[in-house]
Amino acid sequence: MNRYSKLSSVFLAALLLGLFNLAGPAASSAQNESEFDEASKQVDKIAAISYVTWWAHDASAGYHPTLLLKIENYSNKDLTGTLLRFQARFIDLTDGITSTAKRDVRQSFVPHQQIYVLLKGPQAFDLPIDEYNWPMIECKVMCRVGEVGDEGTQTLIVTKLESITMNEDEAMQKMSRLADFSRTRPPRAAAARNTRTTGSSNHPAKPEKPMRAMAGRLSGISEPPKGKPKTAPKSLLSLLTSRDRPGLGEDFYNFERSYGMPSATDTSDQDWTWATFLQSQPTFTVIAGSKGSTGKVDVIVLKVPDEEIGKEANLPVVSSALSGIFKSQKPGQTSHSVRYLPSGRLHLLTCKAPGYESCFFAASPKPQDGNSAFLVLSRVPGNLVDFLCEHGKRVAVLEQAAAVLTGK
Repeated sequence: MNRYSKLSSVFLAALLLGLFNLAGPAASSAQNESEFDEASKQVDKIAAISYVTWWAHDASAGYHPTLLLKIENYSNKDLTGTLLRFQARFIDLTDGITSTAKRDVRQSFVPHQQIYVLLKGPQAFDLPIDEYNWPMIECKVMCRVGEVGDEGTQTLIVTKLESITMNEDEAMQKMSRLADFSRTRPPRAAAARNTRTTGSSNHPAKPEKPMRAMAGRLSGISEPPKGKPKTAPKSLLSLLTSRDRPGLGEDFYNFERSYGMPSATDTSDQDWTWATFLQSQPTFTVIAGSKGSTGKVDVIVLKVPDEEIGKEANLPVVSSALSGIFKSQKPGQTSHSVRYLPSGRLHLLTCKAPGYESCFFAASPKPQDGNSAFLVLSRVPGNLVDFLCEHGKRVAVLEQAAAVLTGK
């Protein structure tokens, strides 16, 4: 009887041990599968596909660490109207002092659309003549998409600030010559995948699905969202003459709705407020100026990549489209004027209408990036060219336009 009892006990223990070994791999596989699924859901919604860093000069303070990012929406979701909160931390590696720049963006942001975000450190530095003695600054940019907490914070880039001084237009030109970064699988998802596939010596890995050939796409070319036909990008002329373009006499709010939040603002002139809007696809810059504290735009300066809108037949059309509250006023004929400057020949095209005036001119010789032409609209009484030359001495965003007009 004791012998049979012992055999029964041994058999029962072996049976329980076998059941435990069968359940172990299944539970481990389920756990790994859960971790992989959880990690795969935590895919970043946006990515920084290009950036430029530099020292931006402030005549009243010194030099600020600055960076410009090109952001792409590759979530396959329309993020139009979603609040994007960007934060840049500039860390002085010599003494560890950190300054923070923040910018909130809420604008049109469809899948695979690219936008630009400018972040400038609030702390100004005095840079010595020898650039090797300039401060070593580490830049870290983070972002939150929508109303999320710390768990939804994405780190976009961590890099060192380049020892170079530039302005915003030069930074845009430099970025246009850079190749976009490739987007890769998020690290957490990749780590979870490795955990699931490698497994351990005691628990065989779950077999992977067989690979199959698929048609890829060229790097840097955005794939349109599924279910929507491919559409060719609009030309600059058609974009500027669309009905929803804001113009003279309209509020800064209308410009934000059309172009997104400004990349920079300038209030150094106590009588004027200037806002700069950087645009892509196609690339151009909009500078809007408001006299006093009304918030209504009195002057618009467009820096465009070509001379398409400066043709005699197109200038009145574009001027009328951007005239804002003066759209009912028909522009007159385009007048021509030529000036010989130290930089070369300057050809001015001017168009006038009751209440406002427009002027078009281009730099000579033409720079490599082609972003050299200017279209200016103003409802301020007086000579438009003299206005730009005078304010270009005090307002940094108008310096390039004034330099073309004066040939300096």
